[in-house]
Amino acid sequence: MGAAGERVGAVAILLALVLCAVLYLMAVGPYWKISPDSVSYVSAAVSLASGQGYSEAGKPVILFPPVTSLMFSIAILLFPGSYLALNALVTVFALLAHAAAFVLLRKQVSSVRAAVSVLLSLGSILMFYTSTLLLSDILYFFWSMVALAAAEHLSERQSTRAQQLTLAVIVWIACMTRIAGVTLVAAIVCHSLISPQRKEVRRSLLVFMLLVALTIALWEVRSLRLGTSYLKLTLQNEPWVDEAGYASPLGQLRKFYHNLDDYGVIGDILTNDIFRDQWTYTGLLARGIPLALFCLGLAHSIRRRITVTDIYCAIYLLVSGLYFTYIDIRFFVPIMPLLFHYALVGGHAILEQARLRLRRLAPTIARIGLAVYVAGFVWAGVAEMVRAVPGEHTSPFGAHPIKYVHNYDLQRLGLWLRDNSAPYETYVCQHADLMAYITEREGYNFPFSADPDKVVDALEAKQVTYVLADKKKEMVQQFLLPAIQAYPDRFTLIQDQEDASLYEFTLQP
Repeated sequence: MGAAGERVGAVAILLALVLCAVLYLMAVGPYWKISPDSVSYVSAAVSLASGQGYSEAGKPVILFPPVTSLMFSIAILLFPGSYLALNALVTVFALLAHAAAFVLLRKQVSSVRAAVSVLLSLGSILMFYTSTLLLSDILYFFWSMVALAAAEHLSERQSTRAQQLTLAVIVWIACMTRIAGVTLVAAIVCHSLISPQRKEVRRSLLVFMLLVALTIALWEVRSLRLGTSYLKLTLQNEPWVDEAGYASPLGQLRKFYHNLDDYGVIGDILTNDIFRDQWTYTGLLARGIPLALFCLGLAHSIRRRITVTDIYCAIYLLVSGLYFTYIDIRFFVPIMPLLFHYALVGGHAILEQARLRLRRLAPTIARIGLAVYVAGFVWAGVAEMVRAVPGEHTSPFGAHPIKYVHNYDLQRLGLWLRDNSAPYETYVCQHADLMAYITEREGYNFPFSADPDKVVDALEAKQVTYVLADKKKEMVQQFLLPAIQAYPDRFTLIQDQEDASLYEFTLQP
């Protein structure tokens, strides 16, 4: 009966995996869900495909490493002008990343438990949504899982230099997809230092990782010379705002302390947002228990037999809390299967203790509880996917191939500007590179300054005609709107939407 039940469970998991994969593929749409970061990736990909180098609007791309754009450029070369091809590429790599995660986790737990972790990750609403965006998250997710699987494989044997070189290349690709890959380098180095492998084997691996780290440092130097770098953003009191200054070591610790609350979003991820808006004791408990299980599972794994994956997850979470003045939920996407894996490890650890007291009853309770949790989680995910799939194939703007889902009101005003302004007229907004795809006009970014005079002087210097204000953006609320309020005679409201406004700016005679 037990074996038969396990077979039924395995078949159910397989069918659920297939269902989720089919829904991911069905969601591949023809629209570019444009965002500030995706503008850089796609623009640079177009530039690479046309042989003009790694550039955006004729200038070198700042900050973002090139692998994401390089991979996008392949799709652009094969299918010119097709956002469908780019969306399909990201979706395919989302599925491949989960396959790599299964290979990684199967080395540490049974195939069924590894499949459950992968199923929960694939059934996550956050993962599904991220797979519909033209960003680096999914591609880094893939390369990091491949790198971890390779690192774990080599950690179990006396590796050759050729194998270590292969691992270093994979890690380098991950780093050049997203600088967060530096946490992979740190994890491999830390594990190598405590590994029982021969000294000469450890030394050669450390040399390879040092070379990867050197390329990251060189990229950071390049980015800083062009304007900013990831390290600079980390050290700033307010990212992107130079006049806010830089944090001291104590300030960095204070920032991490304030960011501790943001780790609570792991509980939302582990419950698939079922209890997001429920601030009752039941809702908090439902989110708090999975978060506690994750912490317990990670600690239990480290204490039992520390692996490269354990170290990577811990370092990745630590760096996420030190980076910005907040932890973006996107940061958790590349480690999504690990979140579920460690939560299940934590639950299993509690079960082992319960066996001593409840004996035969504990496994039955655990199986029922796990089945209910997985079924509820996947049901919520699939329901959201079914609801969202049609939206990926439609747009409020008809045949226009771009959707700015963050703020449709701003896009409406941008399209109005395109149709009602002269080609030579310019404007300012927060993300001019993004809005250029919508307005088909030249635009400028306003300065992030708390001094209204500096903002207005910048508009005057650029001789702009219009101002697009995205009311949902914090920087607009903090810097642009106060300048408009300080100089009401210089700004004439043309259109006012719920989430955006369009002004005409009066130049000095």
